[in-house]
Amino acid sequence: MKKPAFKRNQYGFAAGGPIKRNRAFLFGDLELTDVRESDTAVSTVPGLNEKGGRFARDVFDPFTTDAATSVRAPFPDRLIAASRFDAVGAQIVTWFPAPLNANPTNNFTFIAPRREDYRKWDIHHDLIVTDRDNLFFRYSNQRQDRPVVRKLPDAAIGPISRSTGSAVDSHNMGLGVNRIWTSSLVTSVRFGWNYIFTRVRVAGNKDLNQVIGLRGVDQTLPGTPEINVTGYRAIGTTNFNPNLINSQTRQLSGDTTWNRGNRAVKFGASIYFMQSHIVNPQRAKGAFDFDGRFTQNLVNATGGEPMADLLLGTTHTIQGSNFVYMNLRSPITAYYVQDDWRISKKTGSSEKFVGKWRLGQLSKCVM
Repeated sequence: MKKPAFKRNQYGFAAGGPIKRNRAFLFGDLELTDVRESDTAVSTVPGLNEKGGRFARDVFDPFTTDAATSVRAPFPDRLIAASRFDAVGAQIVTWFPAPLNANPTNNFTFIAPRREDYRKWDIHHDLIVTDRDNLFFRYSNQRQDRPVVRKLPDAAIGPISRSTGSAVDSHNMGLGVNRIWTSSLVTSVRFGWNYIFTRVRVAGNKDLNQVIGLRGVDQTLPGTPEINVTGYRAIGTTNFNPNLINSQTRQLSGDTTWNRGNRAVKFGASIYFMQSHIVNPQRAKGAFDFDGRFTQNLVNATGGEPMADLLLGTTHTIQGSNFVYMNLRSPITAYYVQDDWRISKKTGSSEKFVGKWRLGQLSKCVM
């Protein structure tokens, strides 16, 4: 077996200094991290006999159930003929890889590469415009990329491992301006912006529901339904993915400070505008569970095989849904006035008035 990869590299730089003597200054930094490792998954997969419909214990035909006695006819020689296979179930069974040993459980080991990339950088600029005016500007960006780490190798039809990857892109910006009107009167104005976009993705970009002819579920998104067969590695695309989330906040604030003798008055206001956007398919691709109850002897609860249920297309639980779409907006405003004064060199007093936060209603929410 090939030795799994294990590499971590972290590197970067930072630099800064004046770009105009006593007037303008610039600082920047960059940090990069690369991770190259592996992920080992031990799974239980069906053998050739089970894929072909032959089982080690009795299996019963659910379509022969007597409504009065609950008696089901057994399949002869514990074999389900290929002519009885469900068209979709027969295709899904082939997605499982062949076992690597004769063990009934933990018979398949898969080592998949795991990659993570991180990128961070910042830039900061200070400028003294005049003896009374100065400003600063800052911008930061951070990105994370984590591709899908598979638990099973791809099938001939495409990726079938229930795994997800993610990509995150975030931005942050700040701008501030200060004005000295007089030796006792100063005004500051600041603008800020935060943005983050998160994308959780699945392996592959092809819709496989349409390829296998699975109806009643979404046939536009990439991937497959969730398939849960009791006792075996779950396969299929993880539900609630791909998932897209982005949000951003914009803020404008300002304040003025006035000092006169033993008194200081400060007043200001802030305006926020927040938004959030989510697109999620939930269980639009479908989720199907098979636990062997339909090929079991109903009279004494013996026999039955989950993989036999899959071959016959008899699922005990089906889950589906539509998409979730949310588009939220909310403005917030706030203001304040603060008055401080010194009664003596040893004592002082203060009064402060803070305006109420006012939250704007959600302007749009569609679910």
